[in-house]
Amino acid sequence: MQDISSNAASKNISLNCLEGRPAPPIVLEGWKQLSAIPQEAWQSFWLLLAPMLLTPNNKANQELIALFCEENELAPEAALAAVGCCELLLKQAAALDLDEAAFRHDLQLLSNGGDALARFVGTRYPEAKKELRKQIFMETLAAHGKVMTGLEWRLDHLQHSSRGNRLNSDIVILTLNYREGQTQDRISLQLTRETALELKAFCDRLPNQVEG
Repeated sequence: MQDISSNAASKNISLNCLEGRPAPPIVLEGWKQLSAIPQEAWQSFWLLLAPMLLTPNNKANQELIALFCEENELAPEAALAAVGCCELLLKQAAALDLDEAAFRHDLQLLSNGGDALARFVGTRYPEAKKELRKQIFMETLAAHGKVMTGLEWRLDHLQHSSRGNRLNSDIVILTLNYREGQTQDRISLQLTRETALELKAFCDRLPNQVEG
């Protein structure tokens, strides 16, 4: 979770997603800017925000913001403030596993009791929370070592090599994609028929082991 310091200038709006701390100026100003966006543009704003929650450092984000501002005649600073506010609120709420009702209560407080914008963002929170918590889980694992993120395979037949002829053996080439910290990498392994069968036996047993 992000380190959010309380501030007396935040009108003492205590939020569940900030563990009862007052909303900082970045949230108050960002929500004010979001509230000023025309209601007919809210859906476009969400389509802009959703990918930024998971890939905030994507270079394409700036282009998306510029296009959104151009289409809706908004200042880039206002859009960035709204995005930053929503990103902070959603990520904090997801990290705390906050339920929809508690999160929507926060949004209503920021809206001075108004319901339209709070309902719009609040009803989209569960899906955003699901994706954000997947990311939190993977980042938690990656912070402590290599995490497998995918695999590819192919079946080859080895006939001859510089070491001998007529070897006539099937081998499996297994490439494991993994993440370590912020680094993405992969490693390729060659499996003989025997080791491939050992791996298969493990995979066959895995559901029972995971379920206890």
